[in-house]
Amino acid sequence: MAVWIDHLNAPFPAPIEGYLEWHSSDDLADALRPRTWPAGATTFGTVHLEVPEVPMSSTPLAILVSLDRSGSMTDVCGDGRTKLEHIQHVLKNLCTMVAKYTSSGDVSVRICFLVFSHDVTNILQERYTALGSVDAGGGAAGAGAGAGAGAGPITLDDGFVDIVPEHLPAIYDALDHIDAWGLTNLEKSFKYVHTKMETYRASHPGHRVVHIQMTDGEATAGKKTPGELQAWVDPADQHIFVGVGDDHDSMLLNYLADRSPLGEYRFMDQLEKSGWICGEILYNLLYPFPRNADILHLRMTEGMRVYDWRTNAWTTELVLPLLAGKMEKDYHLCMETGGVDGEAAASAAAEAAVYICNADGTLVNILTALPPLVDVVTGERVPTDLTKYLLRQRTQECLYRVKTYETAVRDRPRLGRRMGPNRGDDGTTEGATTEDATTEGATTEDATTEGATTEGATTEGATTEDAIAVRGPDIATLHAELAQLYRELELSKEVATEDADVDFIQVLMDDVRVTQGTLGTFRGHMYTSSRMTSQGNQHSYTPTGATNACTGTMPVDWYTRNTTTYTNSSVFSMMTEVAGGEPYAVK
Repeated sequence: MAVWIDHLNAPFPAPIEGYLEWHSSDDLADALRPRTWPAGATTFGTVHLEVPEVPMSSTPLAILVSLDRSGSMTDVCGDGRTKLEHIQHVLKNLCTMVAKYTSSGDVSVRICFLVFSHDVTNILQERYTALGSVDAGGGAAGAGAGAGAGAGPITLDDGFVDIVPEHLPAIYDALDHIDAWGLTNLEKSFKYVHTKMETYRASHPGHRVVHIQMTDGEATAGKKTPGELQAWVDPADQHIFVGVGDDHDSMLLNYLADRSPLGEYRFMDQLEKSGWICGEILYNLLYPFPRNADILHLRMTEGMRVYDWRTNAWTTELVLPLLAGKMEKDYHLCMETGGVDGEAAASAAAEAAVYICNADGTLVNILTALPPLVDVVTGERVPTDLTKYLLRQRTQECLYRVKTYETAVRDRPRLGRRMGPNRGDDGTTEGATTEDATTEGATTEDATTEGATTEGATTEGATTEDAIAVRGPDIATLHAELAQLYRELELSKEVATEDADVDFIQVLMDDVRVTQGTLGTFRGHMYTSSRMTSQGNQHSYTPTGATNACTGTMPVDWYTRNTTTYTNSSVFSMMTEVAGGEPYAVK
């Protein structure tokens, strides 16, 4: 239930609704009890948020895309196209889709393409040479030589071009002329972006400015460590860091994204589906909630805590990710009832509330608990079963532990250095062993940990003696925990009666499968952190890996399960359209 707080000139077209629910059983089995509960916590609950449908934002939006053009972008993907060709295709589709909306004049979106390797170049300025209005097709003064046929006049404002139908030929032409070469100098890229965002914001104070960085590797020139590069990433700006393929520096991009609630890390594991990720990002940018894209906070009343998946801790306040229209989000709560139980605990839970506030503390809404359902025949309360969220809680805690381990292991050399071998095309690592990563005796029927496996996610052959030497003794424990959790999830899925619950648990199983399948390898941090992020932020897209990313025999539909239960038809339609496919209905 919600109590809508109306504010004069508030940027909310409609209230954000929601409610609290509490698990009926205080006597949780050990398998379900959160491992991180604070002392005194007795009752588990959730707060459900329902973001209303909102119109497309009329605030001018400036998208600054910085694209890695280093030589590795010519690597060929499974479909025969290079990484760069995939990104070019997706960016064209994205601009085509945006132009449909801007053609009415009610929506303003502009874009700037920066490409970087040894240096940074504004590709539109490079192609058409000068700021201002130029004839991209007819070769008027200032136009770039060799501009694509049919490209009409374009106007660059501070390096940005409006995405409108008449500018599309020029945009396509510029994207087509990006060539891949050289090393990866992230330092120059971040410095250029920092300056560009500052100057643009100063001259366009009413615009929203968003930076999307796409890179496929580690820094090979300039400064390389997170500590050195963070100075050029302003936490007050919105940055979306997209790792392209299996060789990007996930630790660096995670670190930079985590510096701000406006930061975001995404992983393009399958370049063939890069449009899905860009489509979800675009939806969030076009339909922000609130309209000013402000950050919202959840604040707890006395005795309550909310789980923060980023820190694996229970806290009294949670900073929400940026929201968009028609989204639904669920966050986990616990109630400290001071030693009371039974009716007294139920009464305390019923009186609890969650406050939604702006960053400045302005109250937006108050969410309270749903009234209990009563059986009309017996007159007794119908139990509220939040088992699937308890399983999600266990999964998030486990992913955090693995990510912490992977970070510590990779941090023993310089941050971001490779700790193990890359996988081959068949998903194996030649000369690898699992002798020291075996948890023999910690197996379950369908989720064996001997050789560190789960059903369909065998990691046999995914380690080397050099990698084992720096892992420490905890890897076997983590493998055993993942295997046990996988089995618990599998059993819960078997007894689930609702299709939605089955699908929900399947995503959790996939989280565990991917995490264990890459644990201790070079890509372990990459996959664990991206699954943890997609689960925590409740993204529509989640990475499973390309066909050579995990060893073992996968289920037939394994690589197609990139969408989660958190998506909806509006988001998915935009995802498929940007990808170049036909939109279709989502349950």
